[in-house]
Amino acid sequence: MAIFIVPMSRQLLFCIAFLFSTSALLHGQSVQWMPFNSSYKGSFQHKVLGADRSGYYVYTSSGRERAIEKFSYTGNPLYSHKIPLEDRNIEIEDLVVNKNEAVVFFSIYSGTLRKHGLFYMVLPHAGEAGKPTVLYDQDDISGRSRSNFKIVAKDDLSGYSMVHVNESASENMALDIRFADAAMQVEQQTRLFLPLDKQRYELRKLMHDPQNNLLLWLQVTDKEKRTNDPTKFYYKLLYINRSTLALQEATLRDTVFFFNSVQPVVDYANNKVRVSGFFSERDRYQMAGALHATLSLNPLQLDSIGFSRFDLEFKSRLLGSRSAKREKELADYFIRDLAVRSDGGTLLVAESNYETTQTYVQYSQGFPVYREIIYYHYDEIVVLSMNPDGTIDWRQIIPKAQVTTQPSPYTSFVSFVTDKHLNLVYNEEGRSKNAVLLYRINNQGDVLPRVILSPESDDAAILQPDAAVVTPTTLLIPAVKRKKKGIFRLTFELL
Repeated sequence: MAIFIVPMSRQLLFCIAFLFSTSALLHGQSVQWMPFNSSYKGSFQHKVLGADRSGYYVYTSSGRERAIEKFSYTGNPLYSHKIPLEDRNIEIEDLVVNKNEAVVFFSIYSGTLRKHGLFYMVLPHAGEAGKPTVLYDQDDISGRSRSNFKIVAKDDLSGYSMVHVNESASENMALDIRFADAAMQVEQQTRLFLPLDKQRYELRKLMHDPQNNLLLWLQVTDKEKRTNDPTKFYYKLLYINRSTLALQEATLRDTVFFFNSVQPVVDYANNKVRVSGFFSERDRYQMAGALHATLSLNPLQLDSIGFSRFDLEFKSRLLGSRSAKREKELADYFIRDLAVRSDGGTLLVAESNYETTQTYVQYSQGFPVYREIIYYHYDEIVVLSMNPDGTIDWRQIIPKAQVTTQPSPYTSFVSFVTDKHLNLVYNEEGRSKNAVLLYRINNQGDVLPRVILSPESDDAAILQPDAAVVTPTTLLIPAVKRKKKGIFRLTFELL
């Protein structure tokens, strides 16, 4: 499930100024605990959606009950609106909150009928909820995993772009694309068919350019190429004009290097797409360095691409961050954030994620019984500041070693930008006797680590997937403090 809101200008949140004065440094932060006064009992999810001057919005779910609630910054409940959807087969796809209402998108899949539908409901902050209205009613769906919806809102919430991805047909991947206004009236629609006989496609990201034209980022695998051929794995960017439906495309691949975990971000100030990620040599699993590419829009074309190998000292530091029990090469790094610098470079934030297994032997009536446990690792954070030509300006490794026997919301980290600084927040241990750490990195690569919640005085753990940046200097993080759920408000102050 993905829930999002665009609470402020994208440039405030994601554009990092490349040049700054040290007099503008943030000298401190305050942490405020706001208890969560939900009527739900037992286990429930609470995800921050956004905020305005009077308070913040939270999506809550417990079993079949779902609601949008608003709280003041002192923790008092201001508003609660239950979403009248109790079927467990319903999946919330996206949710957008604006000044007067919330719009919830949800899908329903029926294996019996081989149908997959996308619906929306309008939930006004005051008054009755609107009725569910169908947006897509797709037939001949062969499986839930082969059909999905993706939605992206305009920056000013005046319209939406929606895509249904259907891989049910063996010969093609069908992309059903629709553009709608704020009232959800379809203004334009088109269908694209990507042949699957020689390639396999995965739609990784939807984006809008400054004119709200649609960009689709696809990862492609060539089935006919060998795994030791770099051209087997590449990326494709599709660019669709919102008014004319004209289609342009660009391909990003190399004949020497393998591309790993490559992501795009729109540079709205310069009407460009910046792409950064990792590359490897010989195979896909031995990370050798980082790449940076620039694409122009309208016409869509690749302007430049640059590669920068990691030096031996940095590789040694990465290898030193690995567990002594693990003897794999520099692999399993996944990009978690990609921000645009004001000079056209990027700030890349990646995390080491991998799995290990351990087998235990127990004897029952003299016979061995084998039990295998999977461990999920969320380790060090790698931060790279990339110049527009692909060279590395600076790099840092933030130490972290989280492990769990099942996927957990207490692992990984939250990253956000406050006035030319990258901030990384994460749990040191997990839920038991945990410290919450903050690492602040300026654009020279200098790091300042701090403990913002201590195990002795706070006994708290944050739920990083449900956090949201609600102002340029404020982060709201759902958390558990002494077994009670609530929100931590992390605020920075300017000198």
